[in-house]
Amino acid sequence: MKRILISGLLIISFILCKAQSVKKPGTNCELGVTFNGDYSKAATLDSIMKSYAPKLLPGVLTAVYSEKEGWWAGTEGYADVEKKILMQNCHLQYLQ
Repeated sequence: MKRILISGLLIISFILCKAQSVKKPGTNCELGVTFNGDYSKAATLDSIMKSYAPKLLPGVLTAVYSEKEGWWAGTEGYADVEKKILMQNCHLQYLQ
């Protein structure tokens, strides 16, 4: 009786479960954050990123927040080198 009950609950839970939807990056990249295009150190950070990507790293994404100037984010290089997909702010990043 217990096996039937547990099996039934497992089957019902598998039927009712839905996979988490994944937002694929593209041209419509809404992050819900307003970026400051006039960030005071943007040129310096861009030059540092350009020195690393794509020579040493395939792609680089940097995000900085300050209370005075808000959010700034910049990218350089590729998210997928084989397909030549440029890095965007909405690409997932994993530290390895």
